[in-house]
Amino acid sequence: MFKDFAHHRFFYVILFPALAVILFLTVYPVAEVIANSFFKYNYLTNVRIPVGLKNFVAIITDNLFQTSFVNTVIFSFVATAVETALGFWLALL
Repeated sequence: MFKDFAHHRFFYVILFPALAVILFLTVYPVAEVIANSFFKYNYLTNVRIPVGLKNFVAIITDNLFQTSFVNTVIFSFVATAVETALGFWLALL
């Protein structure tokens, strides 16, 4: 294993900075959003008040969210079906 690492060390050295940037730009924001979802956060005063799962309960019980979620699911299935059918049709031309 160490022989392979020594052999490919240059590629790992070149790959590491790009991988670090990609991980920083993807993992950090997702972790921050998940952490902030358990707080009532005021961005102007930078005050975080812990609310636990209240934010999730508020979203799940909101009628507008439920309607939006159903519309999104319907749109996704219809768009996928239409695009797939159109793609197959164009491929057969």
